[in-house]
Amino acid sequence: MWVLAAMGQLQYGAVIGWWFGWSVYEVLVRLGGKRYVKDGPWWGRTYRVASVMDMLSYVGFKNLLIGAALFLALKALGLLQV
Repeated sequence: MWVLAAMGQLQYGAVIGWWFGWSVYEVLVRLGGKRYVKDGPWWGRTYRVASVMDMLSYVGFKNLLIGAALFLALKALGLLQV
């Protein structure tokens, strides 16, 4: 998907829609299998069962950071024109 977007063969709306769909899929998979989130400071080892809102926040923030990093990388390489 990112390669096609970098080549100019996909519109921005298609990339955002795909990214949103992937995020929804990831939330459902994680709720079914990896349902634990870290509780407390980042250096701790305390985990708890995640609620739906916990998982939405975790996946949303993680995918936002990954998307921003990929966007900046493509722009820095000159493969993306905004």
